[in-house]
Amino acid sequence: MDQLANSAVPNRAPSPKGVAAVSVDVALGVVAKSRSAMVIAAGPLQSLARPFANVMLRPPLLPSRLQPATWLARAAHRGVAYRSEVLSEVQDVLDLLIPAVVTELLHHVDLNQLVRQNVDVVTLAEEVIAEIDLPAIIRDSTGAVASDTLLGVRMQSISADAAIGRAMERLRLRLARRTAVTSPARAT
Repeated sequence: MDQLANSAVPNRAPSPKGVAAVSVDVALGVVAKSRSAMVIAAGPLQSLARPFANVMLRPPLLPSRLQPATWLARAAHRGVAYRSEVLSEVQDVLDLLIPAVVTELLHHVDLNQLVRQNVDVVTLAEEVIAEIDLPAIIRDSTGAVASDTLLGVRMQSISADAAIGRAMERLRLRLARRTAVTSPARAT
């Protein structure tokens, strides 16, 4: 076993976790090999066993309601209904339990410290900035702000022009009245 653990991780002494991992790998390898051997062997056996299984599950002399295949079908139907009930109940319990557990964990864990220890915030920020193309957003938003500002200045300029125009019109009317009043006096 030590040789297997050493071969899995060269130039290192096996740790307890390493030995356990190698043991699980060996067990899974044996199961996989056994499964493939069973699949190869089961092919011919299945064709031989099928007629026997059919006779056992559906004996020709028994009525359909008494045959084992009918019992198994009913049991499977009940199992499907029961499984969906259990899954629904488990889902309801988890919907209540998970938020409570997470809330309780957050009371005992300093999330800021956990993030500082486990997340490279600088790299994450660089990736986000690269992904969202921040310079383009800034260019677009400053362009929009500049455009809105320019539109505001133009509207104020139009209002100012109108006010100046009204003031000049009043001044012209006053000058026209003065000249109209003084012109007949000169004519006499």
